[in-house]
Amino acid sequence: MEESTTLYLDSNVLINAVTNDAIIGSHARNIIEGIQQDHFLANTSCLTIDEVAWIFRKNMPNELLVNSCKKLLDSKIRFLEVNKFILDIALDIIKEFN
Repeated sequence: MEESTTLYLDSNVLINAVTNDAIIGSHARNIIEGIQQDHFLANTSCLTIDEVAWIFRKNMPNELLVNSCKKLLDSKIRFLEVNKFILDIALDIIKEFN
């Protein structure tokens, strides 16, 4: 694969790809499709799947929630581990950029 753009996916991209029929949902689905077709590399936090599942739980039957989250886990999105070091860096960034 050629050098690709690497994206960090916020939970909102994943949620909108599944639940939003408006233009923002279309854009989110295009991003996911680009990742699946190797146009982009994508990372997200392991915590993202929890955020996605929480929102899906409010809006869809349990079986659909599980299937949707499983598709995300099986996709080409790389899930990054979160540890205290990463959380400390995140807090430093928040503090610096307010």
